[in-house]
Amino acid sequence: MYGVPSYFFAKVSSELPMFLILPVLMSLICYFALNLNLLDTKCYFVFVLTGVSLYVAGGGMGLLIGSAVSNKQVAVSLTPIVIIPFMLFAGFFVN
Repeated sequence: MYGVPSYFFAKVSSELPMFLILPVLMSLICYFALNLNLLDTKCYFVFVLTGVSLYVAGGGMGLLIGSAVSNKQVAVSLTPIVIIPFMLFAGFFVN
């Protein structure tokens, strides 16, 4: 069988096109639909970079929880416990 590093790099390299295409497509639609700063292209690329970074971070968080827990039910119940503090400290609930 394959080792862990070879599996991980194969998984990441096979998902890399989707890790780039989906956030760029979402950013393209949202940026122009919301009529954000259309005069400066630098702002658009920062928006795309932020979207790609968030997408990769979310995928990494899912991969971390999935590899840390062997039972699917435990992983599903553990995910909100991990995500809610991030939302709390991000300012969604408290200014």
